[in-house]
Amino acid sequence: MTDPTSHISRRTVVTGAAVAVPAVALLATTPAFAASGGPTVTTSAPNGQATAGDATAITALVKDAAGQPVAGQSVSFSGPNGTSFSPTAATTGSDGRATSNMTITDPWAKPGSTVTASATALGVTGTSGITVLGANAYAVGRNYYNDPRQTAKLYGKLGTGSTDEHPTIPAQLLRVFPSPIVTIADSRDHALALLEDGTVWALGRNNNGQLGDGTFVTRSTWAPVHNLVNVTQIAASSASSYALLSDGTVMAWGSNYQGRLGTSTGANDYSSLPVAVNNPGPAAQIAAGAFSGYAVLRNGTVRAWGDNTKGQLGNTKPQDDQTSPVTVASVQNAVQVTGAARSAYALLQNGTVKAWGETIGTSSSSTNTTAVTVDGVAGATALAAGDRCVYALLNDHTILAWGDNEKGQLGSGTWDSSTNPVSVSDISDAKIISSSYGSGFVIRESGSIADWGWNEDGQLGDGTTADKNAPIPMNGGMTNVVRFGTPSPMPASGWFIRST
Repeated sequence: MTDPTSHISRRTVVTGAAVAVPAVALLATTPAFAASGGPTVTTSAPNGQATAGDATAITALVKDAAGQPVAGQSVSFSGPNGTSFSPTAATTGSDGRATSNMTITDPWAKPGSTVTASATALGVTGTSGITVLGANAYAVGRNYYNDPRQTAKLYGKLGTGSTDEHPTIPAQLLRVFPSPIVTIADSRDHALALLEDGTVWALGRNNNGQLGDGTFVTRSTWAPVHNLVNVTQIAASSASSYALLSDGTVMAWGSNYQGRLGTSTGANDYSSLPVAVNNPGPAAQIAAGAFSGYAVLRNGTVRAWGDNTKGQLGNTKPQDDQTSPVTVASVQNAVQVTGAARSAYALLQNGTVKAWGETIGTSSSSTNTTAVTVDGVAGATALAAGDRCVYALLNDHTILAWGDNEKGQLGSGTWDSSTNPVSVSDISDAKIISSSYGSGFVIRESGSIADWGWNEDGQLGDGTTADKNAPIPMNGGMTNVVRFGTPSPMPASGWFIRST
């Protein structure tokens, strides 16, 4: 998920088919000259890019001192450590061009980094800086989405290239990103990826324009959201998407049913391109419930919009949906908000937790239209919410959980639900927590990962689909995982972000 607000020092919570890059002419870069008026060698790659782990054609163009192509000239190709060329030498044709296939041998090479390819002929060397396309993330679990225009499930929502319905072993995302992935936000039927360069990419169902590409075409390929830059956080609800910009503006796109876009416009329309949420901020953190949006403002108050069926907007008016943000009553000094299906939870600066909507873990009724304090939680540093379960990371590195437990989602070692917080078993060194529908995830201080709960779609990544009522070690071949994707009450998938 996205980080808590930056003005409070707290532990961070984050939970996770190739797209064709628009074609352009071969990009010539940095010709080298043996001497003034001498022959030249220029190297290039398609679009100036190369996919990590795959072969990319590198073309050398050799010209004489008069600027004419040189035919029949031997050209040798080379690059830095971690690259290979096949062939290492080639002969120019009548157009003065020779080609070799360069492979960046590390499939985890940093997206957006530069690899230099060199070609030498006639005593002259030409070089080009080539941008690496890659993906520093794994995904596992639910890999399908439903389209009302189709009679069968469509596969590929994880964006790994797999068409398995629910792969149970984590796999690398397809290597199409020109910048490292910061986090991934997942709804039931679409996913968003925030990159370090401040752009957002998306894939999945698009019947309401939730992919933000100006169309309503469902796809299993990653592609950029249009007209969106300087993004610092993302969130996704059912058929709707959200992004927080560096200036505190909140953008939204997709379905506006029940006012989910927060634009003050009609509650049954939609937008296939990002639009500004109507004056919520400036915001410091955003989150999404199943059908609602939330923002913690820089002054510590919380705003909410969209579905209010169970009072999950916290504005004392149940069943009164809001097409513009309203202030959540009785919440000040918030540092994080997280949304569940039809409830929401705020972490306050003093380490306590407030809840509203169809809440659990409170001494009052199950539906609260204003925020109430969650009993038994103190010293919390981060929150993560699933469908009807909630997790709190405490400052002693333990985890509390409360809510439904029929799938083992409380991680308590039992199958008993609890309205009061209980300890997640055998965790005393928690560093980062996350959740996905009915599953919990933790990165320990050692860097190892454990998870528990619902596993019907293989989202626990242990090679099975059996639910677990206590944390189990997670490996699945993953290495160097430093963050999770954004927690969500909707999907049954796991997203894991590697260091770069």
